[in-house]
Amino acid sequence: MTVFGLGSRGSDCSVVCSAEIFQDGEACAPVPIRDFINAAVQVDLETMFRQVDWQAGRAAPWARNIDSPYLPTEHVDKIIAAGFREFKDVNPGMVNNKLFEIALHVSSGVRLRRATDEESASVLDVLRAPKVKRTLPRNIVVRLDEWSRRASAVAEVWAMVTQRHTYWLALAGNGKKVLLVNLEEAPSEK
Repeated sequence: MTVFGLGSRGSDCSVVCSAEIFQDGEACAPVPIRDFINAAVQVDLETMFRQVDWQAGRAAPWARNIDSPYLPTEHVDKIIAAGFREFKDVNPGMVNNKLFEIALHVSSGVRLRRATDEESASVLDVLRAPKVKRTLPRNIVVRLDEWSRRASAVAEVWAMVTQRHTYWLALAGNGKKVLLVNLEEAPSEK
């Protein structure tokens, strides 16, 4: 297995970062991103889970789904409330398949690089939550606003490139968590 540009937990990354990994002599990735990838290398799904701000990373796609015309109108309030409870209380069992998929891809080798300005803009576009038109209970509005604010405070974006997929890792504004971003969830053009 080949893993490039990663430092061990809490260490100075210069020990394992090599110039060939980072374009134009970039600095090492922030600690939460390195820790996430190191956990993926070790298939430590629990640590991977703890490194991610799940609500901030999923707030925008969830908000776009709330206004979907495809939600059955006769049960929409129950569906949104159930979705909110699940979303608020996300647990490792709910995302282990996704985390294992990432770990599997990382096990074949990974390259880490800063996202370009264009790529960063695309990631930020996916994270930008729309204003929800549907009337929601106050507790959902408050939480969705909080998660959206956290998502909009991204500090920087990195690309984790494996042989099969590119994963977009956004560093949370507080520098403590990672947001996993799927560019396929970009808002559709209207």
